[in-house]
Amino acid sequence: MEKLIEGFYKVLHRFHACRPKIESHGDLTNVEFFMLVGISHMIEEKKKNEGGSWQEGITLGEIIKPIEMSMSAASKKISILEKKGLIERRNSTEDRRNVYITFTEKGKAICERERERKRKWMVEIIRRMGTDDTEKLIELLNRIFDIMEDLKK
Repeated sequence: MEKLIEGFYKVLHRFHACRPKIESHGDLTNVEFFMLVGISHMIEEKKKNEGGSWQEGITLGEIIKPIEMSMSAASKKISILEKKGLIERRNSTEDRRNVYITFTEKGKAICERERERKRKWMVEIIRRMGTDDTEKLIELLNRIFDIMEDLKK
């Protein structure tokens, strides 16, 4: 058992050590980048599910729900992204109390560029590992995360 625990720690350490080598997002922190990408995914989902109602953007409440971030922490990150000119806040045309978050052109461009860069990186990993091993890895990682979430309860 101790050998397995040591091996698990080593894998986690290697994964953590690789992050700086693969995560270059210009002047964005990792949290800011992933928040930007998350907003992009949420807007895409709204486009698919709600037709025209997505055009105003998404609310802060919609952003924090899936990522389990506090309203104040998310609001601070949104303010930083806004100051960097990547997103903007707009009052709803139907109810001025609702504030929607949308991308600026600069934000869209960074998000698209980085998503494509990450996609190419993942394609190369899958090519080198092979489809079968990648599928097994995804299955096992999901199983680990399910167990970890269960242990949190």
